[in-house]
Amino acid sequence: MSFFSGVSRAMWEVVGEPALTRLGLYEPEDRTYGRAEIPFSPMEKRLHANPDVTVWFGKAMHPNGLDWSWYQVWEDRAAIKRTGRVADMIFVHGTGVHSGTLASHSRRYLDAGFRLIVPDLVSHGYSTGLHVYQRHLSAYTEGLHAVLHDVARRDDDSENDGKPRRKAERRTTFMLGLSFGGLVAHMYALHYPHSLREEEQGDDEVPIDGIIGVGPIIEYARSNIKIPWLLQQAIWYGDTYCGLGRVEVIVPHKKCLDKDPKVYKTLVTEDKRSHQGAFRVGHLLCIHFAAEEIQKRAHEIRHPTFVQQGGQDRVACHGAAINFIRDISSTDKRMAIYPVCQHVIYRKAKTEEEDLAGRVACVEDNVEWMCER
Repeated sequence: MSFFSGVSRAMWEVVGEPALTRLGLYEPEDRTYGRAEIPFSPMEKRLHANPDVTVWFGKAMHPNGLDWSWYQVWEDRAAIKRTGRVADMIFVHGTGVHSGTLASHSRRYLDAGFRLIVPDLVSHGYSTGLHVYQRHLSAYTEGLHAVLHDVARRDDDSENDGKPRRKAERRTTFMLGLSFGGLVAHMYALHYPHSLREEEQGDDEVPIDGIIGVGPIIEYARSNIKIPWLLQQAIWYGDTYCGLGRVEVIVPHKKCLDKDPKVYKTLVTEDKRSHQGAFRVGHLLCIHFAAEEIQKRAHEIRHPTFVQQGGQDRVACHGAAINFIRDISSTDKRMAIYPVCQHVIYRKAKTEEEDLAGRVACVEDNVEWMCER
């Protein structure tokens, strides 16, 4: 792409399209902005081709009738029959990536008998919205809510003659989020408090019986994640007064995501379904204000909660995570630290010893935690 075509595209994306959309003069023909044409990852293709795994896809429409949250569902029916487990796990991926990142780690959850609901967050993957741009975190939790209710409706149609089940009658459901997805998962408990199964109100809700945050961004590790003061001011004023929320500015955690630069390359640069650009102004503010809110309102969370953190994590703040787990009101809460792990806990380590102490131990612990409930 030439310099001038790049500038032209950026001006349209940042100024032209939002202005015309607000005036009702424009609607994008492709609401996924080209992402719908990107093929599945090789690992997803291998999973989809596995004869032991049943796979299906869905779109949960949003209230405006135009946007949707795309999702896939994976289950090993032989494992479900063997374990007798009737439970779901909905996966919440991190920022800039997509649902398919779970594929390489899915086998342990499938073997344990869990049906996996694996959505692309709003503005990610095959879901609609400008890539990685939502100004308010509620857009992400609303998308998850739509997916859960779409799956529940399908279950009612196939298993209960289309009659909606009450909350107490629905399947056991857990929500597991990685990094930014961990923040979204815990915010879900704030935005949908009636999703607590024991809550008398909200009988039409899909219950969430436990939330797992793996390296959740309760707060950035400020000693490592540093945005220059002048840039912070430009971000704030640019969004508030100039409507420049779509501008790409910086990837604040790129250099401290992992000591091995290949991790970022594999997750982002080489995966065409991942966001190739920098974080947008609006997305940075979305994370900032959501992190502030969840720390202030942690005491309102009553859902069973398990936080898992890498001992060498240089992106997520350990202190904020510890304070968060102390502050939530749930009596069923746990936190575990994995000394060998960095921020991307779900990455295969270079040695078997490190992998067993890190990724494998983390997965085993959260599978065990869910099975106990």
